[in-house]
Amino acid sequence: MGAYPLLLLLMLTSAASGHLLPLRKHRLNAEQWERRHSSALARRRLAAAPEPRKVEVLDRIEGGVSSVGQYFTTLSFGGVSMTVQVDTGSSVTAVPAVGCSTCTKGSKRYDLTPRVAAGKAQRIACGRAPCCTTSARCCSRDAKLHGADPANGTCAMSLSYKDKSGATGVLVRDEVAMGKLTFPLVFGAIFGEQGKFEPFAQINGIVGLAGENLGRVPTLLPSFMAQCSAATKIPNKFSMCLGATGGMLAIGDVADKAHKKLFQGAMVSVPYTGDLYYAFPPTDISFVGGKGGKEVFKSYAKEHGGAAPAHAVIDSGSTLVLLQPKLHALWKEAIVAACSASLGRQKVEALLQHWTQGSCTVVPKQTFDCFPSIRISLKGKAETLNVPPSTYVVVVPAKNGGHKFCNGVGKTDNSQNVLGDTFMQSYVVHFDKEARTVGFAAPNPKYCGAAAAGHKAAAVVALADTPWTSADKALLATCAGTLSLAWLLFLVQ
Repeated sequence: MGAYPLLLLLMLTSAASGHLLPLRKHRLNAEQWERRHSSALARRRLAAAPEPRKVEVLDRIEGGVSSVGQYFTTLSFGGVSMTVQVDTGSSVTAVPAVGCSTCTKGSKRYDLTPRVAAGKAQRIACGRAPCCTTSARCCSRDAKLHGADPANGTCAMSLSYKDKSGATGVLVRDEVAMGKLTFPLVFGAIFGEQGKFEPFAQINGIVGLAGENLGRVPTLLPSFMAQCSAATKIPNKFSMCLGATGGMLAIGDVADKAHKKLFQGAMVSVPYTGDLYYAFPPTDISFVGGKGGKEVFKSYAKEHGGAAPAHAVIDSGSTLVLLQPKLHALWKEAIVAACSASLGRQKVEALLQHWTQGSCTVVPKQTFDCFPSIRISLKGKAETLNVPPSTYVVVVPAKNGGHKFCNGVGKTDNSQNVLGDTFMQSYVVHFDKEARTVGFAAPNPKYCGAAAAGHKAAAVVALADTPWTSADKALLATCAGTLSLAWLLFLVQ
């Protein structure tokens, strides 16, 4: 099938070499959609709540699900303005450095050597905080790292991923600026990349906003927010609001003016568990729709004798909503139950077989009207979180004109659920690392969210009443040779 560049992020956890390997995502375009990969990495946690400082820090986030497949912001590292992926499923902050011959061509580089010579930056020496002393891997005298001191050694950074991609470098301390906010930060200067670590020149590095206990590289490195809070006395809290063409990142308390701009109505908060990810235990995840949106087609708790589903992780570094295997199976069953009457069971099953294998589809735009919403029940709360099909069905422009519809719901291979960007476009999410809670509120469409202008959710509604174009029909003819007879019958009827 013809494909339009659409980059996806998939994240799963695993363990290797005795380290915690967190949610590491990969950016895939639509041509690679059928070849999804799962991968991972490692990070960590720190803390100590400082005296609060009242300051408004509101930063613009760029990107989108159906444009570049991830979200990124611009920070200044030692005076060099660089783009970094905003990732709540990682803790490491790292950027490519001058001298990296294997880093993506065209990406901006942090220039460590002159910064050190001018006394404005420091290589983290072996045996000095925060460099670890428990492993020989902590200290590097490898000349290939360029920034390492061959005589005295420099604290090493080594990131390894499940798909055999990764990065090596050294830890440095330099000044980082986020808008008008400037503070010292220990981060990774990358001098070597393996595989497709950061394959896109428009996004240079990564800023990790997860729990600090993930930041072991192998040094136990404090996260971006922990270091920011300790240096500036701003509360260790932040909010994110995502939309089709970017979003906003607000640093500090939810009561601050910057945060209040982003959401409408009340915010519902629940505790998160552990020191790694922003994970909370839902009491149920169900699939609802029908007349008035009140018909429950499938409920995990009901199907499993009242048992609750696995924890849900909030991760801005993953494009998709990823469901544990049993829950993913229920979602497909719910679609069959909800849509068989209007579309026919055989056609629905053919659609699902094709769609859930990672392929985008060209179908009449009203096809997904019957799809159920994903409803997440919160412990001790009357409110529920809702992921409608207008959010998890991703509309992608096709090369030949018209549109294709891609699946925004995937399946994990482990015992947790992941609420990625397709979920986060429906809410402003507040991460309170001091109270250890995550909060959810309706987004202000002026800034971001599902109601923001140009968002794919609005596009689904608008396109449902749009006649098929000649480009649509041409694309359908192009795709027809790759589809099964059952699927073709579904398409042409």
